[in-house]
Amino acid sequence: MFSDVEYGLNTLWNASFNSNGTVYKENLGYFTPDGLLILPNKHNTTHSSRHALPTAPRDGKQFVLWNGKYVEILGIIHTHPNRSGKQDHSPGVDFQMGFSGIHNYVMSHGSLYDGYLKGGREVIDRLGPRNAYNRLPAEFFGFTYTGW
Repeated sequence: MFSDVEYGLNTLWNASFNSNGTVYKENLGYFTPDGLLILPNKHNTTHSSRHALPTAPRDGKQFVLWNGKYVEILGIIHTHPNRSGKQDHSPGVDFQMGFSGIHNYVMSHGSLYDGYLKGGREVIDRLGPRNAYNRLPAEFFGFTYTGW
């Protein structure tokens, strides 16, 4: 869990590459009231990332079990480090939690994307360059959460 979300986002991106700069794995994280929770990447590949921790819906919101408590998921972000293939969202795959109003962000080499559902349809907006963190919702930065 990274309370410094910007540092966590840079860590998420950098962990997508080996020490020699070659693509290693996609990485996935959840924006939570406590900061950015980066998920284990043991079963990720260069073209896919997994939701490696248990999640649960409650009162129209989504939560992830981390460190013995359920923490609310405010948003999802994952990396697309491989320059080949589609660099924005994979249609139909990244919106498991979209019906709860959760946005799914993608960091690729050149861009930061925001994917969400609007009227039951997929919408993908390019926010700017990969590190355009100022275009992410302000509520992702600097929270304390008391849990349930």
